[in-house]
Amino acid sequence: MQRQGQWVGRLAGPQPTKIVLDLDLVGEFLQGVIYWFPENENFLGMCADISIPVGEVTWVQSPLCRPLAPVTRDVIDLDNATSPLVHWLDLKPDLIECTFDNDEFLLKWKDHNENTFTTLLKRADLDMPSAWHCNPDVKTWGEFVSWAFSLENKNFIFRGQGGKYKLSTTFHRNGRFDLSRYSMNDMVKVRDQLSFRLNKYFDLNDINQRGVFYSLIQHHGFPTPLLDWTYSPFVAAFFAFRKLASGDGDDIVRIYALDRTKWENSVKHLSRLSPQQPHFSIIEFPSTDNPRHHPQQSVMGISNVVDIESHIAEQEARTGNTFLHVVELPRGIRPEVMRHLKLMGLTAASLFPDIDGECEALKERFFGHF
Repeated sequence: MQRQGQWVGRLAGPQPTKIVLDLDLVGEFLQGVIYWFPENENFLGMCADISIPVGEVTWVQSPLCRPLAPVTRDVIDLDNATSPLVHWLDLKPDLIECTFDNDEFLLKWKDHNENTFTTLLKRADLDMPSAWHCNPDVKTWGEFVSWAFSLENKNFIFRGQGGKYKLSTTFHRNGRFDLSRYSMNDMVKVRDQLSFRLNKYFDLNDINQRGVFYSLIQHHGFPTPLLDWTYSPFVAAFFAFRKLASGDGDDIVRIYALDRTKWENSVKHLSRLSPQQPHFSIIEFPSTDNPRHHPQQSVMGISNVVDIESHIAEQEARTGNTFLHVVELPRGIRPEVMRHLKLMGLTAASLFPDIDGECEALKERFFGHF
């Protein structure tokens, strides 16, 4: 059983609390961070590092806990806290016991008064295909075009995918989960390595520079906690059909439409990834140093959640709103779609204004049967 991943559970009681464990495989250990996020944002949260030897079914450790500020969830000095401390003192563990049981993670801890708390965490599963309901009235390219124009000027954003896999960032799809280690260690090294080639040094402590850097490396294939979207349903269709090889993958492609207006009016948007409560936020970073940004009409989602679809479904259930719409098209119509998109001026050469895009467009021209 795969034990690295994002494990999520909820502690019921007078102060309900969401618990998230982000666990990476690091050498001979499973390492990561446990977060406690009270549903009442006015209470302190907390986080604690955890390290479990690979192969151990049950592990006990005394954690070093750090308080998280109300609302912002910044790590703070407890001596300077001004919010109610009751929930922090009630939850703060002196001892943590972790037990793996197939696809479940049993978390037990004792507080300073020897009270025992138990929470069952479930691992977010990306292996199962998406079960999101699709629009039954859109099955052909002509129906898609009509559907796309019906959403015009309604502030939707779009994403195309070449199969029925769930919405998730490339960071999570590549088997990483601890965003704290990624942000503080990995990205500093990546930035330093690329500064010479980019002829620019990005300040990762500046939100805009960090966003520009993440967006830039995402567009060049490096895994990030960003999820690409576009303002154009036809750009989304291009990416859905772009690299389909005959006989591979699902027999359909998917185009997602997210009602950005409703989402931003109903759900709290955040820019930080860790420590931070689970979120999926839409952010527009400056297009500096990224020549692909404008042609692709790019807009970014940023998330610390593995299964973004489940997160959106939770918010739909909470608010009663419909945020996400999905259509599926058969992969067999690819020649028709790519021909029409070319007439619209949407080719690899126009969307990727560099030698790679030119070569991909030429490949489509001379070997378009693939």
